[in-house]
Amino acid sequence: MTIMSSSQHPEHLRYSPQLDGIRGVGAFFIMLVHAKGPYFVGGYIWIDMFFVLSSFLITALLLHEQNQHGNIDLKHFYIKRVLRIAPPLITILIFYGLAATLLQSGEERQTLLTDGMYALSNLSNWVKAFYVSDMYYLGHTWSLSLEEQFYLIWPPMLIVLITVIRSRQKLFYTIAALALLGWLYRQYFVSQGAYPERLYMGLDMRIDTLMIGAALAVGHASSTVRKHMEAVDPRLLGMASVATMALALHIGFTRAFWPIDNFIWINTVAAIGFALMYWDICLHKGGSLKGLLGNPLLVFLGKRSYGVYLWHYPIMQAMHKFDINWIAVWLLGSGLTVLAAYLSFRYIETPIMDLRRGLPPRRADQH
Repeated sequence: MTIMSSSQHPEHLRYSPQLDGIRGVGAFFIMLVHAKGPYFVGGYIWIDMFFVLSSFLITALLLHEQNQHGNIDLKHFYIKRVLRIAPPLITILIFYGLAATLLQSGEERQTLLTDGMYALSNLSNWVKAFYVSDMYYLGHTWSLSLEEQFYLIWPPMLIVLITVIRSRQKLFYTIAALALLGWLYRQYFVSQGAYPERLYMGLDMRIDTLMIGAALAVGHASSTVRKHMEAVDPRLLGMASVATMALALHIGFTRAFWPIDNFIWINTVAAIGFALMYWDICLHKGGSLKGLLGNPLLVFLGKRSYGVYLWHYPIMQAMHKFDINWIAVWLLGSGLTVLAAYLSFRYIETPIMDLRRGLPPRRADQH
């Protein structure tokens, strides 16, 4: 169930298995794409799903903290983000570095180790966007780098916006306007013939997608905006959820709209669709697709989606080096990935999450 914790604190969302379920769907299809089979070739739209969801949840947490304490403790936020994201990433980079050192030599080893430093420094998206390196085994870390850059920049920006704009309703419209400006900004680069990698991986090219997620969180926190959304026929939100899923599957099987139409309108439309799907989940106890997205296997995969995303790409890329059939890459690679993600979740992520919960409370909590 994902509903407000109380009427006094609408920003605070309870756990919803359907949100893990949609993560699981995205993780499944991203693994299928990177197996490089002939049938599912356009998984890029699922990245928008993860960006919208991440922005939505992070903004909701920040708004809840501000509502609870009257301010946002950036130090506390960054410590928790580092504890959540760094340990699994560092773990896979240690294995990667050892493999590169033991199995490669000379220039190839140096290239691989340099790629590891790019990933550790959260620069992968810019490295790929400007063709510094193709990051063969770590190319997927571009999206993690982009999210980390967003986590660094967005909280102080939100603090400024909250300080200047007291009304949640006006804040919602302001962030929606930022999403529109981000879309217009990208259209300028499209018109100038920017390369797809620049349009796809630059943080500045994802402003609209990220702000759509943030606007969703602010709208959920605004009693006025939420009242308007609650008045919408649930069947309309259900239709939007089904249409978004259908669009994602169509793109997956056909790679339609790539590249230019994607950057002009498809990824923005998909981001809005995913936002409506999340709102449907929040307002209607799991949403119209609660049966599908609440599937235990998808929820299991979604809970471990960070580890799945980290491990699947280098495993599958290594298998591609041996010209293994794509079905074997998908089946064996997915199996190894889920095993690695399970171990990471149990022995690294869960203990670290317990450590996070044991952190000293904010100073404001001690008064």
